[in-house]
Amino acid sequence: MPTKLINLEIHKIKIRSVPKQLWLEPVKQESRNENEKHEHEKHKHKQHKKNEYNNNNDSNVPGWTCGNLNIDKLIKNSQLQSSQNDSFLEWVPYNRFSNIQYLGQGGFSTVYSALWNNHSQSLRTGPKKVALKRLHNSENICLQFLNEFETSLCCSNQQEIKEIINIYGITQDPESKDYMIVMYLAGQGNLQSYIRNNFNNLTWLKKLEILLDIARGIHSIHRSGLCHKNLHTSNLFYDDGAVSIGDLGLTGYANKVCEYSKEAAGIIQYMAPEILRGRPYTKFADIYGFAMIMSEIASGLPPFVEIPRDQKMDLIYDICDGYRPRVVKNITPKCFETLMKQCWDNDEFNRPNARQIVDSLLKWYKEVRDNNTSSDIYKQFKEADECRQQNLQTKTPLYKYDKYKSQIVETTDLGEEDCLADESGESSDEGCYYGYGADFPALLVHESEDDSASEAFEDLEEYEYINTQRTELLHSWLDKLP
Repeated sequence: MPTKLINLEIHKIKIRSVPKQLWLEPVKQESRNENEKHEHEKHKHKQHKKNEYNNNNDSNVPGWTCGNLNIDKLIKNSQLQSSQNDSFLEWVPYNRFSNIQYLGQGGFSTVYSALWNNHSQSLRTGPKKVALKRLHNSENICLQFLNEFETSLCCSNQQEIKEIINIYGITQDPESKDYMIVMYLAGQGNLQSYIRNNFNNLTWLKKLEILLDIARGIHSIHRSGLCHKNLHTSNLFYDDGAVSIGDLGLTGYANKVCEYSKEAAGIIQYMAPEILRGRPYTKFADIYGFAMIMSEIASGLPPFVEIPRDQKMDLIYDICDGYRPRVVKNITPKCFETLMKQCWDNDEFNRPNARQIVDSLLKWYKEVRDNNTSSDIYKQFKEADECRQQNLQTKTPLYKYDKYKSQIVETTDLGEEDCLADESGESSDEGCYYGYGADFPALLVHESEDDSASEAFEDLEEYEYINTQRTELLHSWLDKLP
């Protein structure tokens, strides 16, 4: 159909119409009726929540008020604004949980599994196995922490966003008085544990699938106008073949506010250089954290595992100077390496956004999944998989995986002129231990001045030489780690 242009003159302003094929189709009566029906059901559901809240807003009714007006308000707002049956918070008395078992501890919280019995909402039937996240020293929880948590709920409890861990409610330990977040329990634990236990069996197709889940979750967070602020593999959860992002809006101490120009909360190894310099958090800092996750999934080792914990300040300065995890060339496709380096660029404005990352990963995933043998992308990932298969090791990894915890970091006052990195974004430091990935087998290898040893980074045939020469040294070094 030829394009038809119509000129209109209104108040002496000439307007040209869009091509006819781009005109919007009139809304059909059936669609209009469906929309009206949907809005009516949505309004009816909200009214039901409002009535339910009003009927239970008596402090004498067990199970509703927690004694903290700010938390009561948070729960009330969640219920009134909910548009789905289970996307709201509720106050859960602590005695409704049984079989509480310790799972792990971070810098600001401790996580347990528990059985939630006798659900208080008729729309939720139990019992249900859940995770309880104890917020350390949260008896006097601060309003700013609650406000940030409330803002994050717009992502956490949207049913259409599958990549974010659902949050069900809040409870309080009657002994410690700490508040606890009731949330979805991922059956296979966090992603770091999954990588540790399954790395030798992870194909690049599966790695791309995992990263695609994470990137989509980050995109959903950013599209909602939020930042995660603490992305790392212990905050990512693997369950039923998919990865979900947790701890959105739960970064830092619950009882005090960070001075953002002087302090930052998180794991140093995953923190962007601009955050370590004391700048405000942006979406591009999340992209840097994603690059560290890319490195961990590609190599099998968390970033900067070679740096002892007591060298925290040295690591901060190194990261700001452009020091990054080394890339295992032979098992890392070139296209993947390029994207990863773009994501960890020292200049935050040179990093891609989440949408661009999703597009790249999805393209690669489809080409590998469909066995597109004519594609250079497919060949890169296939060769990396073949190289991995040829060098599988069954030896137990030496790395201590419980090493990293979130903490409050005093940020430095570094300017751009203090950055000494070369254009590649990699450090030129000598005499360090570098991670070669769990396929080698999660062994830390010292770079020697001997040519044959240093070239082994590029040449897998030299690996056995390095492995046999350095194993005893590495055992000794790792045993000294705190």
